[in-house]
Amino acid sequence: VPEELAREIRPYLMGEKDHFLNQSEAGQHEWRSRFGMKPDPVGPKSKIFLTFFHPLLFLILLLSTSYYLILTHHTLITFQFLIIIFLLWKVSGFAKYGVFLYLRRNEARDPLYVEMPHVADFDSATGMLRATSRVLHGSSFPQIGVPMMNADLLMSFLQILPEFLRTSIYTFIGVAESGEADILDHMDMEDLASKIVKHYPDRRDQPDDQKYPVMFIGSSNGPLVHLYSALRVPWLPQTMLIPVKRSRKEVLLPNGQMDMGKELKWGEKVTKKFRENNPHVEIHHMMDPVQDQLMVQHMAYFRMKWTRIPEAYKQFIKDNLQRTGTLVIVESQTMWQVIKVCDNLIFQPGACGAYSPAQYMKGYPHGVKETDGTESMGWVGVQATSESPEAEWGFATQLADELVLFANELSFKLERICFKHPNDTSALISDFYRDWYRRTRKIVHPDRLLVECFIIMEPYATLRQGWVPHWTMFSVADCANEVKAYLQASKRKGEPYESATAMLFSHGARSKGYATIQRWREVLGFSNCSEARRHDDRVLPMFVGVDQDRYPKDFKSLVHYHADLPKMVSERYIMPPPATLVEFKEYLFS
Repeated sequence: VPEELAREIRPYLMGEKDHFLNQSEAGQHEWRSRFGMKPDPVGPKSKIFLTFFHPLLFLILLLSTSYYLILTHHTLITFQFLIIIFLLWKVSGFAKYGVFLYLRRNEARDPLYVEMPHVADFDSATGMLRATSRVLHGSSFPQIGVPMMNADLLMSFLQILPEFLRTSIYTFIGVAESGEADILDHMDMEDLASKIVKHYPDRRDQPDDQKYPVMFIGSSNGPLVHLYSALRVPWLPQTMLIPVKRSRKEVLLPNGQMDMGKELKWGEKVTKKFRENNPHVEIHHMMDPVQDQLMVQHMAYFRMKWTRIPEAYKQFIKDNLQRTGTLVIVESQTMWQVIKVCDNLIFQPGACGAYSPAQYMKGYPHGVKETDGTESMGWVGVQATSESPEAEWGFATQLADELVLFANELSFKLERICFKHPNDTSALISDFYRDWYRRTRKIVHPDRLLVECFIIMEPYATLRQGWVPHWTMFSVADCANEVKAYLQASKRKGEPYESATAMLFSHGARSKGYATIQRWREVLGFSNCSEARRHDDRVLPMFVGVDQDRYPKDFKSLVHYHADLPKMVSERYIMPPPATLVEFKEYLFS
């Protein structure tokens, strides 16, 4: 790089944001164009959008909550709750309208945010798409990629509320992502594909050698997000989640159990028109009353899998992949016991996590008191009739057949990454990062492990701070055991980690099989330490952005992981040159 250009871009690469942000609009636009980043939107930044409940509804909510607290003899909590509500009422300046805040998400808050109507923001595919694309734009991954002004303030407020109120508000926020059932009648999957490719820098006008040498397409996988980040290349998801509102009474039995059979019939009815309009999309209707027990009472999960390449994907690949480039299929062979309702509708009881398909099919009684402190809701299971790729993580192989033809037509090389379970690639990518750091980044000491969970990840900060990433699917006991096995294996090979730090995803329930905070302490190797381990004369906490007293109902972790991670270590490294697919394959087969 010419010395003059190096001096100019160094402040940006080193994260000295003021140097960039204080420039004129023209200067910022020039920088963004040079590095392939999206331009800032024209006009002033967006303001906070507030909507308020009708005063009568707000009064009913206030009185009913207070009445419940009094009945349960939580007198002190009742008093605290009323004080908090009163202060919010006064501070808001809109007392006559109530005080409920709704923070609107839009691209003006964050130029890298691409709104995808009706698609869940808090999902694996969406989160991993945004985490990957932000690395290509030279940006970190705050608030799981969802721009919300004052999110930290809102989550801090949630933390001081009683647990049942905290859970109720979290459920409300989650359900607010879902749309009415009729959204499926007008859902355009081609339009959604065009929104997905807009996340990535467009290099169609660049010389061929500056286009992407590799592109990935297929299953969601957390560890591979770090591979895409190391290579600085895009990943196009096969599966996206469309949540749909559904009344509890549609699936609730008189004894309080949720009936999977009723859920199946309801899903078949509401997806009829969508199936007619989108014959090349396979619907996986999933119901998980264990890990999704808060949300599944109020909404249904429809995971849409493309079985043919969307036209927007084809055009993006043609325009942005080098003429001699490689297309890689990400193929998770995770399977599940399901009911095939019709040609393109599959009902899946349960999901990957702590329970097996057989346990979901068996059902669970309502109102059973658990002795281990876990929370469960009752459900009536259904008997599976066939096997299919798992709704969230599995790969529908029909897409692979068309990708072969597409790659041959355009003379692209085609390769596959196949694995059985989402966690299977975790140790491989962690070890690849250690090897890559040692070969290309002599200044980085690859002895700090950063354990990520679900969509709580930071691929950009991982590279900037020299972490070795290790992803886990969920915060369940099996995933915690996998992390422990990896740490033990590293120690046996004579390459122990100096420290291991975790960012945990709180799903809002002490569901069966979840890993307790005590279990995570043991896994991370801190069972003999009171609070932390020392590194370079600095104290490294066991967890990043996690309130250990409130986990797994620690909703502030959704925003705090990003703010707390830079405080962990003082080192900041210039982003390394992209790794190559050849390097990864050489390591893979070495």
